[in-house]
Amino acid sequence: MDDTANGVLQYLGKLMNSTLKVAATFLVSMVCAYWAAAPEVLRAAVVAAGVLFLCDTILGATRALAERRFSSIGFGRAITKFIVYATSFLAGWAIDYALGLQAFAQLGIALLIVIREGSSAMETSAALGFPWPAPIRERLERLREEVEGGDIPPTGMETTAGDDDDE
Repeated sequence: MDDTANGVLQYLGKLMNSTLKVAATFLVSMVCAYWAAAPEVLRAAVVAAGVLFLCDTILGATRALAERRFSSIGFGRAITKFIVYATSFLAGWAIDYALGLQAFAQLGIALLIVIREGSSAMETSAALGFPWPAPIRERLERLREEVEGGDIPPTGMETTAGDDDDE
C-alpha cells in the first residue's frame, strides 16, 4: 500500500473507535487494491467521470445560488446520484467478474457517466452564460438522447416477429 493510503488510514484511525477503524481500514484497503489492479483506461474513465461529476455539482450549486433556489434537496440529489453511480460501478464489477471480463461493463458504465455528466455540465454552464459552439452542443445532446432514450441505432443483430432462432 502506498504512503497516501497509509496516511488516510492513520487519519481515519485517530477519528474512529475500533469497530469503525476495522471497517474503514478494510474499505480503504479494498479500494486501493481495486485501483492498483484496474486497467489504465478504466482509471482514466473513472477519473474523468469523477471530475465531471464534481464540475456538474459545483456548476449546479452556482446556478442554484444565482437563481436564488439553493436548497438541501438539490444537494441531496447530488448525493443520491453519487450513490447510484457507485452502486452501478459495483454492479459492473460483479458482471465483469462473473463473466471473466477484464473491465468491460465497468468501462461502459464509466463512459455513460462521462456522457451524462458532460452534457449536464454543458447545459448548466450554458444556462450560466458560457457560449458553447453549436456542433459540440448538438453532438453531446444527440449522444445523451440516444443513451437516455434508448434510441440507439440498430446493429443488424435484432430479431423481428417471425424470426426462428431454432434454425
